[in-house]
Amino acid sequence: MSLNRLSRGGTVCSLDGHSGYWSEHGDTLYGRALIVHNIIPSATVACMRTALWVWMGGLFPETVDVLSGSHYRTMRHGRPIRVFARRVDHDHVQTLGDLNITSPPRTACDIATMANRSPGAAVFADRVADLMHTYRFTPDDCAAILGANPCATTVPHAKAFLNTVRMYYEERHHARVRERQAMMPLRKHYASRDERSEAKQKTQGDNWPEGERGKGEREQCQYLQG
Repeated sequence: MSLNRLSRGGTVCSLDGHSGYWSEHGDTLYGRALIVHNIIPSATVACMRTALWVWMGGLFPETVDVLSGSHYRTMRHGRPIRVFARRVDHDHVQTLGDLNITSPPRTACDIATMANRSPGAAVFADRVADLMHTYRFTPDDCAAILGANPCATTVPHAKAFLNTVRMYYEERHHARVRERQAMMPLRKHYASRDERSEAKQKTQGDNWPEGERGKGEREQCQYLQG
């Protein structure tokens, strides 16, 4: 069956008309890590938009972004290789299967530093906010990383980008708080099965006729001991 037909049917996600990956692999974190590991050059670290795709999924990016000291002129599956020669702390690089990739906080910071060069920065701010909620870090965590690795030419743009991310982040945070608050009365109303059973036994014990209470308790003790 041709790649185009598989792509139209949703079985395969096409990359360049000649290659692609199974859609079901693109739906999982480790599946996406395997896909990127097979695309990026060896001895490199996936970063920027490529790392964001691995962590969050969605449409495959238009470039293959890697950390490396080398230059690559060839295309990979119709995508140019975009190289960033940055020093990254070992704590900011993680391993997913065989793939070396920047951590979610570091990925967010890297995208922030390039925000002034990327069209549709607001779209990436929205996605970075989702990344923060998914992997449980905050704009303040990113600000701390940027503060420890200052760069006079990129920090102002990065801080402006993070301010936009913060708006999306706080919107999601407040929405989740309201959702949890709305669920609290339901949790209080619907007692668990154990709580209902315990309440029923207590009520039955309290309603024994006077003079029968001790008898019932003795029978219960004999049953438990026997």
